[in-house]
Amino acid sequence: MIKVLVPFQTIDGKQKSQLVYRLHDHSLAWRWMTLVKTSQKFGSSYEGQEVFFGSSIFPLNELLSTIEESLDYIKVHYPSEWEESQWDSIRSKPFAAEQNCLNIAHVLFEEIFPLEKAKENPDHSSLFILSRLNRTIHRVEAFLSKMKGFFIEANLTFTLMGTISPEENQFFSVDRKWGELYLSYCHVGESYLQTFAQNYPAPPVPQTQLSGNIVLAFQEDAIFGQHQELQAWLNHYYKKTVNMKEIPLGSAPLATLEGNWSAETIDVFFRTYPVMGSHIIFEEER
Repeated sequence: MIKVLVPFQTIDGKQKSQLVYRLHDHSLAWRWMTLVKTSQKFGSSYEGQEVFFGSSIFPLNELLSTIEESLDYIKVHYPSEWEESQWDSIRSKPFAAEQNCLNIAHVLFEEIFPLEKAKENPDHSSLFILSRLNRTIHRVEAFLSKMKGFFIEANLTFTLMGTISPEENQFFSVDRKWGELYLSYCHVGESYLQTFAQNYPAPPVPQTQLSGNIVLAFQEDAIFGQHQELQAWLNHYYKKTVNMKEIPLGSAPLATLEGNWSAETIDVFFRTYPVMGSHIIFEEER
């Protein structure tokens, strides 16, 4: 059995602790572990700040203000894109904390971010602000969510990438469980499930890539209950009957938290150790 040790520390870095996970026994989990080990060997590290998402983490007014500041930046630095009529609903202030407006702002991010990143000499300040816009949109979504709890999304800098095989799509799940460590969605766009759930105004971008990025879930269990509706939506989108077991729906669980944890004790843990460490450690238990 492989244990996954995820480090955390106090803000000043003087005290350290860790969460211990048990790696699942399937190819996607094993390949993720190998990818993380190799990436870290060549200098990659996890970003310890800006990782929390949840209804009680950040004040909503601060999040909306950040979105407005980002949109103001886009207006000045990308005027031709900003002038398009499809952004009319997000031009006025205050920015409305509604899913439709969040969707439109995210589509705007999707259009600009790849173009900037693909430039021979990309503007790093623009990439930072655009990335912050994307992160803040998802934080507002987490704030508006009716689900209790929070989740952590940690990105591995300069992560190596791999391709998820069609056979590995079976490891994805539309259900979400408290205490699971999931493979993070690493594409610009929205997945099948998010596009369906949010009535997203752009085509879904299936998760075909494996990265070192992860999500640590501490939201209450969520059992998906719209299988028939999702099936009908997929059939309509592809204009044929879709086998839902053959496409990446939801998230891929990689490991399960070990120990006698509860929502209350994990909350105390993160109040004490709110910064994620830079490297994940893997240990084989014999």
